Amino acid sequence: MTKKDIIKSIRSKIDDELRELGFVYKSKTKSYVKFDKETLLYFEISLLFLDYLDYKDASMGKYAELYVDVYHKEISDILLDTSTRSFLGSIFYFKIVGNLLADIILNSNISDYKKRNNFNYFKLNFPVEMEPEALDAMSLKLLSIVKQHVVPFFNTVDTLEKIVRTLDQSYESTLSLHNGNDERLRALVVLLFRFKEDGILEKIQRIKTYFLSINHSTALVELDNILMRYN
Repeated sequence: MTKKDIIKSIRSKIDDELRELGFVYKSKTKSYVKFDKETLLYFEISLLFLDYLDYKDASMGKYAELYVDVYHKEISDILLDTSTRSFLGSIFYFKIVGNLLADIILNSNISDYKKRNNFNYFKLNFPVEMEPEALDAMSLKLLSIVKQHVVPFFNTVDTLEKIVRTLDQSYESTLSLHNGNDERLRALVVLLFRFKEDGILEKIQRIKTYFLSINHSTALVELDNILMRYN
C-alpha cells in the first residue's frame, strides 16, 4: 500500500463521517464546508496532508494539518469591497473567524510542529505496510479531534451575535492580537459597527495601534476604508 493509498483510505472514512455532520467536500478549496441558510454562515474544516522530514533519523513522514474557518457572505463582501486585494472575489478568502480554534480550545500538546503557529498539525507516522486496523485507528484519532473540539467550537460561533462576542473576548485578552490575524480584526470592526457595540472607537483605536506597531500598511489602509464606509 502506497502513502497515497493510505491517505485515500483515511480520507474516505473521514469524508463519510463529516458528510453525516452536514459537511460537503469542496475540491476548489480542498476543504469540507457546511452552509447554514438561516444565518448565512459557512463553516469550513480544512484537513491537508503534508510531508515532513524527521531530522533525528532523516526519515520522511506525514502531518495532517487541521484548521477551521467561518465565513459570512455579507461581512466577507464588505471586507472584499474595502480590501486593497479586490481581485479576490471568493468569500472563502475573507474569513470572519479563522484559526480561532488554536487560540481558545486546542491544548498545546496536541501539536508538536513548532515552526509555524498559525495552524494545527497532527503527526502521522505510518509505514507503507500499515495494516487496515492501524488505518482505522488513525482515522478515528482525527475524527475524535473533529468531534471533541471542532464541532463544539462551531456551536459556540453559530450566529453573528455569538461571533462578535467571541471575537471581542479574544481580542480583549490579546489572543487575536498575538496571532496577528488582520482579517479577523477587520471583521471585528465591521461587526462592531453592525451591532453598535459600546466602546467601539476605543476598540478600533487599539486595533489601529496594533497594525501600526507591526508596520502593517496594507491592514491600515483597509481599516481606513472600512471606517470611511461607516462615516
